[in-house]
Amino acid sequence: MSAGTACEARRGSTTARIEVSRLYLTINQKLYQVEPLACGEGTVERAFRLNKGDGTRYDVSQTRHGACCDCPDFIFRREGLDPSGCKHVQAMVKQGLILNLNRSKHAKGTGRAGSFSIRHHGTSSDASG
Repeated sequence: MSAGTACEARRGSTTARIEVSRLYLTINQKLYQVEPLACGEGTVERAFRLNKGDGTRYDVSQTRHGACCDCPDFIFRREGLDPSGCKHVQAMVKQGLILNLNRSKHAKGTGRAGSFSIRHHGTSSDASG
């Protein structure tokens, strides 16, 4: 079969092929799938859901007041106390997915950055903090 015939056969196909792109974030050697969340009108400017393989989910958001996460570490130990946020916030900020306005108001945040890597369609970019 010639290349022209193969291309013509593909063009005539009624089945559309949809490419799906997925974003993965590794935080301290744990893999999370990152999904963008729709933001309505309000204080939330950007939001993402981090899904771990065990079914655990955390929502991380950028608001006009700073970054937030619904993980227990952020809620009970970091919110209003640690401008750098939890490991989820730190990783998302480090990868440029959200901004942490709380951190910019302080000279240096407390808390350890840890190590993060991000994977998109089989490629990875590593960073250590």
